[in-house]
Formats: sequence, C-alpha cells, structure tokens
Amino acid sequence: MLRNLLVYLFLFLATNSFAVGWVNSFKDAQKLALAQNKLIIVDFWATWCGPCLKMDRDSWSDPEVQNLMQAFIPVKIDIDRQVGFARSYGLNAIPDVFIMDGNGEVIYHHRGYMDNNQLLRELKKYQLNTSFLNRSALQYYRSQQYNTALNLAERYMDYAVNIPSKEIRYNFLQVAESYLKKSKNLLVKDMSTYNLFEQRIELYQLIIETYRGRLSKVNRSLDRNFNEEIIDERNKASFYFIKCCLCESDNPEIGSILEKLKLSDLNGDFQTRFKWFSELE
Repeated sequence: MLRNLLVYLFLFLATNSFAVGWVNSFKDAQKLALAQNKLIIVDFWATWCGPCLKMDRDSWSDPEVQNLMQAFIPVKIDIDRQVGFARSYGLNAIPDVFIMDGNGEVIYHHRGYMDNNQLLRELKKYQLNTSFLNRSALQYYRSQQYNTALNLAERYMDYAVNIPSKEIRYNFLQVAESYLKKSKNLLVKDMSTYNLFEQRIELYQLIIETYRGRLSKVNRSLDRNFNEEIIDERNKASFYFIKCCLCESDNPEIGSILEKLKLSDLNGDFQTRFKWFSELE
C-alpha cells in the first residue's frame, strides 16, 4: 500500500512539477498581485495544445524560470474551461503569454512557443516592484470611477518615465493611456467638473505623447487646441509642464514658462516631473 502511494506521489509530482506556484483563478491572482506588489503572468493554454505542453515541460519547468517566477503571480488559464475570459483578451492562438497588472491591464504579450532562454529574457525585463502604483491600483480595483482611473493613469505615467528601458517605458505608457481612456469613459456629462477633467485627460494624453518623444505632434496639438486663456486654473500646471518640455534649453522663453510652472504647481509635482523628463535619454 505504501509503495503504491509513493509511486502515485512520484508520478503526480513528475507530471505536475511545471504547475508549482501556478494559480488557476485570475481573481485570486489579482488579489495576490495587489497585496504583494507584483505583476501577473498569464499563460493561456489547453490540454490538446502541443506547444503549450512543450513549454510546460521545457520552459516553465526550467529552474531559472521557476526562480524568476517568484517575482510574479503566475496564473494558468485553460481556454476550454474559461472561454469567456480568454475571449475578453482576443485570443485566437495558443500558447499565449501575457504580463498584466493587478487590474488586468496588459503590459506585455507574446503569442507562440518560447523556449526557456527566450522566456527568461522576456520575464527579466518585467521583474519589477509595483509598490509605487499600489495605493492607486487598489483604489481603482475597489471602485472603478473616473477619478480612480485618472489617479492610476497619473501614477503609471510617473512610473514609466523613471524606467530606463525605452521598450518597457513605452509599454507602461500604453497602460497609462488605457486608464486615461477608462477615466474619460467614466466621466458623467452633467457633473459640475466635467470640463475640468475632460481637459485634464486631454492634457495628460499630451504628456504621454511627450514622454514618447513625439514633440512635434504635441506642439501641433497644443497650438491647435489649447492656449492659456482656455486652460482651467487647476490644469495650468499640466499645460506649462508640457510647454517646458517642448522648449529647447536655449529658448529665451524657457525662463518665463518655468516661472509660470512654479506658480501654478503648488505641490511641486510637475517640477519634479520636468526634472525626470530632462534626464530621459
């Protein structure tokens, strides 16, 4: 009896070793990610998928990969059992690996088989601590309102601009943009501050484009759609921040624009952001 039990246990561990640490519920993964300040790895797979099983055997079970996965919350989604969830992410082929935040926003996506070395390279890029985002991420998770989405977008913008890698920075800026869109969709038109926040969202979108280095596009948009007279006082720090970013260091107007930024930026947030922007490569 004992021998049979040991044989069964050995076979169970051998066939399921790749699943060590995997979560099978995305909702549980979200809670863990938000509690532990980690990103989520989502592996969409199926029992009939040959490349998926090969990844389980050769890639996910690799000791280095297993060690690296401790920096994430890994969740496996069987697309035959969670059809609706798989469809919500537009799946049309597997294996399909996503890296998401605790609210399910996609930061990275790779469709197709990855060997252990490729998987290691990609995961190392996103071995990040998200504690900077935690408070705003939790607020949005608990209450999806225009203001919680906007606050989270702003945090993502700040987080992104401090990431040295341009590739990773751009991916996080895309997430910031996604939360901005959510914020705009959640605005209520009959609210008294509708115009204020609509304008703020538009200015934040220009800040994202500025961080992407699309300065000519931002300059054209600013000239076409904004001027100092129509900017709400509560949005002027954002406006002057963008103007500062667009100025060359030898531009004679930079001094006066910086002074306007200081006067409108009561908390000093945008002055700090301008310092970050000035240090971008």
